[in-house]
Amino acid sequence: MRGHTDTVYSVAHLPGRRQIITCSEDGLLRLWDTESGAQIGDDWRDEGEKAGVIAIALSPNGETVASGGRDGKVTLWDVEKRKVIAKWTGSDDLVESVCWSGDGERILSGFSDGTVRVWNVERGNTLLSKIEHEATIWSLAWTSDQKKLIAGSGNGSITILDTTTRKQTAILGPGIGGVYALCLFQNDRLLASTSHDHTARLWNLDTNTQVGQLLQHESGVNGAAFSPDGKLLAIGCRDKNAYVWDIYTILKDAGLEDLLSLPNVTLSPNGKTVASGSRDGKVKLWDVERRKVIVKWTGHSHLIWSMCWSADGERVLSGSDDGTVRVWDVERGNTVLGPITTGHKSAFAAIYSHDITKIATGGKKDGIKIWDANTGELLSTIEHQETVWCLAWTSDQKKLIAGSNNGLIRIFDTATWKQTAILEDHKDGINAICLFQNDRLFASTSLDETACLWNIDTNIQVGQPLQHEHSVAGAAFSPDGKLLATGCEDNNVYVWDIYTILKDAGLEDLLSLPNVCLNSLGSILSSN
Repeated sequence: MRGHTDTVYSVAHLPGRRQIITCSEDGLLRLWDTESGAQIGDDWRDEGEKAGVIAIALSPNGETVASGGRDGKVTLWDVEKRKVIAKWTGSDDLVESVCWSGDGERILSGFSDGTVRVWNVERGNTLLSKIEHEATIWSLAWTSDQKKLIAGSGNGSITILDTTTRKQTAILGPGIGGVYALCLFQNDRLLASTSHDHTARLWNLDTNTQVGQLLQHESGVNGAAFSPDGKLLAIGCRDKNAYVWDIYTILKDAGLEDLLSLPNVTLSPNGKTVASGSRDGKVKLWDVERRKVIVKWTGHSHLIWSMCWSADGERVLSGSDDGTVRVWDVERGNTVLGPITTGHKSAFAAIYSHDITKIATGGKKDGIKIWDANTGELLSTIEHQETVWCLAWTSDQKKLIAGSNNGLIRIFDTATWKQTAILEDHKDGINAICLFQNDRLFASTSLDETACLWNIDTNIQVGQPLQHEHSVAGAAFSPDGKLLATGCEDNNVYVWDIYTILKDAGLEDLLSLPNVCLNSLGSILSSN
C-alpha cells in the first residue's frame, strides 16, 4: 500500500471491515482496503496543520479515531466523514501515544516530556491534567476498569499508576531499550510488552512480575497482539517478519495458565434473564428477549469470575478476583450477604446448593470452602491441592464435583466431605462441568480441546472424548439429554448426538427420568 510520503508510524484496524487507517510523518491519515491495497477516498487532512502524526487509536465502537503528533495536540476524527471533530492541546511537546478507555468515554495521551493526560471525550476537558513520569512515554495501556494506567517509556521501564491517587504503584523492568508497545489480554491480568532491545516480555499483573524468559528476536520489536483466547501472541518485528509465540505453554510451565481465565455468564431458572460478570467488578442482568442490560450492580473491586443463580431465581451469587463472594437480591438489587472474604486469592468458582442453604467456593490451591448461604458462616474446608476452576453440585446434594486447572476432576461426599473418586482422563484444565438433571451423567469441557462424558454411577468415562479444534469453554444438555451443545474458543457451537454414544455403550438408561403422573388439573405432563 503506497501513498504516504514519509514514515508510517501507526495502523488501526476497523472492526468488522477489511479496512485499516494509517498515520504518517507527512501529517496525513489514510484509509485503505486491505484486499486490494487501494486507498479509499481522499487523504484525511487537518486543514492548517502539517505536523507529523505519530499515533492513532480507534474508539471501541469504531466510529472515532484519536490521533496525536508533533504539534502536541490530540485530534478526534469522524471515521465516516473523515473530518476533524475535536482538537485538544495538551503540551508543547509531541504526542507519542494515544489510548481509549474500554467504554469509549476517555482518552489517554502520552507526551515526550514524560507526562500523561486523561481526557473526557464528550466535554473535551482534562480529567487528569498531568501525571508526571521520568522519561518519554512511548506506549500506553489502560485496564478495562480504568483503575490502572500502564506507561511504557523510552528508558525501558514500564510504570503502573493508580488513576485515583495518581500515584505510582509498580515499575516493571527496566529493560535495555525503550518500550515500543503494550498489549493487555482482555482479562487485565496478563500484559505483553515489546522493546527496542529486540525482546518481548510477558508480565503477571496480579504480582507485577515477569513470566517466563524473554521472547528474543533479531531486531527491535514494534508491536504485539494476543489471540482472542490469549494462547498465542503475534509479534511484529523490525526485521520485516511477524512471529507467533505459544503463550499458553509458557504460562503452563510456570503454573500460571489461570492468567487466561475469563469471567462467565449464567441463565436464570426461568430462562428470561442472564447474569454476567464484568472485568470492572460489576454484575449485569440482561433481558434475553430484548438483549439489553436491565440493571447493573456495583460492589466487587476486581473482575468477576463466577456467577450462579439460586434455584428459586431470587438471588444471584458472584465470585470475584478480589477474593470475595456476594449474594444479590434480584428484585431489590442490593447485597443481601457479603462481601464474604473467602480466603481465596481469587474466587474462581462459586455455586449454590440446590436447596439454597449452602455455597461452595474454590480458588487457587487453597481448598474448597463450604458456607452457610444465609449467614455467611464457614461450615467446612475441603483440602484440595490444585486450583479449582469450576464446581457442580448434584441435585440431591450428596456429591460435589470439582474441576481443576491440571485436568483432574474430583468427586466429594457432602456428608463427610471426603473424596470418593478422581477422574483423570483430561490432559489440561477443566473449564466447565455440566450435570444432566437425573444426576447420573455429566459432561466436562477442557483446555485440552475435548469434552468428555462421565457415568456418575461408576465414575467411568463414557465413549471417546468429543474432539474439538480449540479449547472447549462450556456445555449444556438438551432437556431430554439426547443432545449436548458445546461452546468452543473457535467461536463455534457444536451439537453432539449423546443418545447414540450412550446406546452404543449400552448405557442409554443413564438418560432415564422418574415417572410423573398427570394430575387432575392437567398441569403436569406424564414423562419418562
